[in-house]
Amino acid sequence: MARIIQFQGRTIQVPDGASDEQVRQILQAQPQTPEQERALALGRARRRREEATTSATASSAAYTDALAAGSAASQKFNTPEASAEPGFMDNVMGALGYAGSTAAIAGDRFGEGMANVAGLPIDAANFTIEMGMRGADTILPGDQSWLKTSPNPIGGSENLNDARTLFGTTDYEAPQPQDPFQKVVGRVAEEVGASSLPVVGLAAKGSQMGAKVAREAANPLVRTFVAPAAAAPSKFVAAETAGATAAGLGASFANMFVDRDTQQGQVADMVGALGGAGVYGIGSTLAKGLGHAFNAIRQNPNYVDQVVKDAVVDRIGKAGGLDGTDGPMDTDALLDAITRSDTTRPSDIIPGFEESLADTTQNPGLASLEYSRQSGPNSGMFTTRRSTNNEAVDQVMEAIAPQQTPGAFRSELETQRDLRLSAAAEGTQNAQSEFDQYIANLSPRMAAEERGATIREGLTNANRSAREVESNAWQGLDGQVDPNPLADMLDETRGGLTTARRQATADLDPTVDIPRQLSGTADEPVTETQLREVLDMRSKLLDEQRAATSGERPDRNRANAIGTLLDDVNAYLDSDAVDPALRAQIDDAKSVSRGVNEQFNRPNDPIAQTLARSEGRPDLPDSAVGPRFVQPDTKQASNIDRLLAATDMTSHGGSVREAVKDEILGGIQRQGTTPVRLQQYLDQFTRAFDRFPDLRADVEAAAVAGGRLTDRTEAQTALTRDLGNSDGTVSGKGPVGRYLQYSDANAERAVSEVLSAKDPAAAADELLTFIGDNPSAVEGARSAFWQKLRTESQSAERSMNGPRMWRGDWLKSFLDKPATAAVAERLYRDNPEHLADIRAIADVLDNTDLRVRARAPASSGTAQSVNQVLTPETLQSRFYAYMRGQVSGTYLVTSIAAVVARRAVRGAQTDAIERMTDKALLNPEFAAELLKENNPANRTAMARKVRAWLGNEASTFINLMDAEDDPEEAAPNIEDRTQPDELMDAVTR
Repeated sequence: MARIIQFQGRTIQVPDGASDEQVRQILQAQPQTPEQERALALGRARRRREEATTSATASSAAYTDALAAGSAASQKFNTPEASAEPGFMDNVMGALGYAGSTAAIAGDRFGEGMANVAGLPIDAANFTIEMGMRGADTILPGDQSWLKTSPNPIGGSENLNDARTLFGTTDYEAPQPQDPFQKVVGRVAEEVGASSLPVVGLAAKGSQMGAKVAREAANPLVRTFVAPAAAAPSKFVAAETAGATAAGLGASFANMFVDRDTQQGQVADMVGALGGAGVYGIGSTLAKGLGHAFNAIRQNPNYVDQVVKDAVVDRIGKAGGLDGTDGPMDTDALLDAITRSDTTRPSDIIPGFEESLADTTQNPGLASLEYSRQSGPNSGMFTTRRSTNNEAVDQVMEAIAPQQTPGAFRSELETQRDLRLSAAAEGTQNAQSEFDQYIANLSPRMAAEERGATIREGLTNANRSAREVESNAWQGLDGQVDPNPLADMLDETRGGLTTARRQATADLDPTVDIPRQLSGTADEPVTETQLREVLDMRSKLLDEQRAATSGERPDRNRANAIGTLLDDVNAYLDSDAVDPALRAQIDDAKSVSRGVNEQFNRPNDPIAQTLARSEGRPDLPDSAVGPRFVQPDTKQASNIDRLLAATDMTSHGGSVREAVKDEILGGIQRQGTTPVRLQQYLDQFTRAFDRFPDLRADVEAAAVAGGRLTDRTEAQTALTRDLGNSDGTVSGKGPVGRYLQYSDANAERAVSEVLSAKDPAAAADELLTFIGDNPSAVEGARSAFWQKLRTESQSAERSMNGPRMWRGDWLKSFLDKPATAAVAERLYRDNPEHLADIRAIADVLDNTDLRVRARAPASSGTAQSVNQVLTPETLQSRFYAYMRGQVSGTYLVTSIAAVVARRAVRGAQTDAIERMTDKALLNPEFAAELLKENNPANRTAMARKVRAWLGNEASTFINLMDAEDDPEEAAPNIEDRTQPDELMDAVTR
């Protein structure tokens, strides 16, 4: 017998003995409308949840072994009928299992929420198409059952949820909540998961576009949805997550009263989600306000609200020169200045250094604001920052400071100076000894009188020898001559003499009369006489003439008169009165006589003067003889030649030469033995030195030795003049000497001398070259330079721990001076890395502590006055109003409370603004975050709420609108009342 089953508007006949499985196969094989398919799907889902709920202690195949154990432990933990008291480990394992199952529920529902929102576009499109098809089915005649859509379109929320379980190919079963708490967690996770996709997408897009581009975009959707995410990503994510959480809590609260699987439950779910979000919005606002009031009343030192942040941002923006007259102030430019990475900051190379906002941005307005704030209510923050920064700089500078003392350099300078002065003195002494030896060899061995006597004796012997030769020449002459012509000539000459001359030669009349006497008488004239007579007379006249010329009392008239008479005699001897043969002999003898006379009797001749005697004594003293023959080239230089020519061939020639040589040496002693004088003497007496080449060589060698002595002396003098001396009697004029004028304690002043030199680089190079670039000494020189650097780069102000404050601008200015740069380059030539480090520190510190250089007023640095929370006047006015019946007791209490809250908040905000301003000025990272998240240009965007969690409610709404009947009503209706419950379970399974 067949049975009849009615199910969702269909009448189905099944065999009387059909099993539940056969009935299920028959129902599935029958054609179904879309409504029937959805109803069956909802029924299957409800059935699965019911099975999971009734068998919560049984582990699902999709659970891992750990979750299964946790579920069992949780079951045991929550079972009041446990026969034994659980132990500590049982409690721990139960708690861990419960936490694991809760996490699994949250993860599953989070994924379901993501799938609901991800499939929302497909679901919406599918719903729209289905609505259109239903309208067409109503309007078009005939059977339009072919117009239908898929109940589970690809890409829809249900399809995506199925995809999470690989479309049923696994044994995965969704974990089900075991208690209300897990239900709440699952519902909240669903809302958060639903909002995560749009939130993450909008945040990514906002990060890509940037706040400025997003808020200025022409597309209103971008301004509405992307701009809030771009303006403050963290706030955006936090706000949307909080909203989704609130919506989930509201929906879970509604689900406690109405089954969500029904149409009424879905409506309640949506209303609960919206209500929860609304309550959250109102509650958060109230809670925030109450919290601010509470913190303000209890004077919370960390009080901060949005008003404070906005006020601080506005203050910093205005100080930074941002224009807000034509619209909301945009702090992006200031933010870029803070976060730019193209410059090296002090903190990059100075560990522990913290730049201020003005230092980071190099903004003069912010520097001026910092300057005004450093003496304000939070001045300690600025003082502490400056002290810690100075200590950081001091540590870095000390790390690269030279380790030697300035004394190491000065000591080496002194050592090298003393060595060089000693070497110079030794060289001068050696040159002096050499020169003295030469001068000693040039000293004459004879005294001046001895030299003169030797020369006179030599000339006398030479004259005697010459006279003997002359006498022999004349002695050989013999013959007869006629005396009458000579007598006549002499008579005539005597008659022509002046009276004075006649008187001067009166004593010679007998001699002059000899020719007349020899000529006989008129009666007996004599025509021949001996030539000897005439020659002897002539010899007599010559002697008298020499005596009249060079005697003690020379008589010119007598000498001239005798000379005239001798001329007559010589003329007679040259005349025809003498036989030519005899006359030739006479000429020879006369030639000998002339030579002798020219050599020894020449008037005013030094030889004649040397030989001249009066009354048996020489006319010239012995001491005056030598100088007559050793004459400079500009005078009678040939005298020495005539002397040596007269004496060299005699037996006394050697003695004369030695005397003349000694006379030359005597002249050297008289003129001076300095190298210059020696050379001058050589140049003046070249004729004399030509006769004594060996002496010339000795004098020249002495002059060279003297030149060396002069050079050594001058070098020693110059060295002492440049370097000074060890006893301090001479102050050096050179770089080394000037440096050594100062003690080790005054090394800084010594370095100042180097920096003030005409050529500082050359002075520094001379100092370091002087010590041979000794590494230890060079390090000492750097240490002295470092003392000068510290003095020039540190102010008198001290940090809290004592060290003097470094001024980066002073340091850079000092290092940038040409003199300093040149000296530093030389000092650090073998270690340029240290100098580069110093300059890098100077560069980055040059533009720090800008507030110290700022003098333009920006904002007051003094603490602003704060109204008291509740003054006696306020209490009195409110109380009097209450006593007069103008206000009620309730109003009195609420009014006073409102005044307390307002004034407390206002005072707290004032303090917080001051505190946050100073914090932002001292913390660029904090200022950057503050400006980024509270940019006035972004305030409108940040005020918008995207409410990304609404996507999940939209999915619920579409599912609600897509179902014609309640899921409970869509269950199979079996007319056969005799059908067992198992068949109903099989149909609805």
